[in-house]
Amino acid sequence: MPPVTQAVDPLHARQLELFDQLGTDTAVVAPLRARHQVLGAVTVGRSAGRAPLTSSDLAMVDDLVHRMGLGVDNARLHRETQHIAERLQRSL
Repeated sequence: MPPVTQAVDPLHARQLELFDQLGTDTAVVAPLRARHQVLGAVTVGRSAGRAPLTSSDLAMVDDLVHRMGLGVDNARLHRETQHIAERLQRSL
């Protein structure tokens, strides 16, 4: 990991500080998306004592964030549907 002094912005500097505190040697930050909207990010790191992340690890992280995005989207759709059903029941 590069030193904090090489950070390009405050968020990057904070991430580098956290990686240093946790002893993280390699990391990947993947966007958490649902319906073409970025909801957040998932960070996966590997400590200095282990082998660096590989392309198969990246594929696993990609699959993980895809599934997490689907779960978040399904929960949002369920809440929306429940809210609509309650409004319809009240209007009757």
